[in-house]
Amino acid sequence: MKVKVLRRTICDLADSLSASGVEPGRQTLQAVIELCEGHDEESVDALLAGLCHRLSRPTPSVCPQADSTDHTVVALYVQRLQEAGVQQSAFDRVFDALSKDKAVRKCEVDAIAHAYTGGRPKWPTKHEALEAIETWYNSRAFDEAKMSRV
Repeated sequence: MKVKVLRRTICDLADSLSASGVEPGRQTLQAVIELCEGHDEESVDALLAGLCHRLSRPTPSVCPQADSTDHTVVALYVQRLQEAGVQQSAFDRVFDALSKDKAVRKCEVDAIAHAYTGGRPKWPTKHEALEAIETWYNSRAFDEAKMSRV
């Protein structure tokens, strides 16, 4: 079976769960859907073998030392986020690129989030650091919208 068929089936199931109000189950299925993205033409066996291989090797997403942080990448993304200001489309482009950039490790995302939000220097996960960036933007955009009405 191709991953495309499996992904469509899971999407349909997730939509059914959402329609029936079962959010926790839908979130789990959404995570599986995200794992399948980009692998539509592969067989399910090949996808599972690839996932097993990824899980069995050490992940490079954590920086063992602060010195290994790529400050050029951090500065680039911080600059792009700041230049986006409160323009939703500009922020979305930068945030999407940052979220999908596999070369950016957790330590870089931590540093980007810290510089952009002025918040804490580290988050428990890369995902939480990305959420902090998005939350900070949403807060700034909301404040800007309120101020423009005054």
